[in-house]
Amino acid sequence: MLTDEFERELIIKALEKARGVKNKAAQLLGINRTTLIEKMKKRGCLHSIKPI
Repeated sequence: MLTDEFERELIIKALEKARGVKNKAAQLLGINRTTLIEKMKKRGCLHSIKPI
């Protein structure tokens, strides 16, 4: 589905900008860290970006 891929790309871009720090990425997206992790699992991007 198009919205799933769009959300996945947003998550990946936020993680890149946050250098892999999930708390910061969640803050950039305006969502809770737990919600971010759930979305990452659902969208298959949980291991896409490692913290630096």
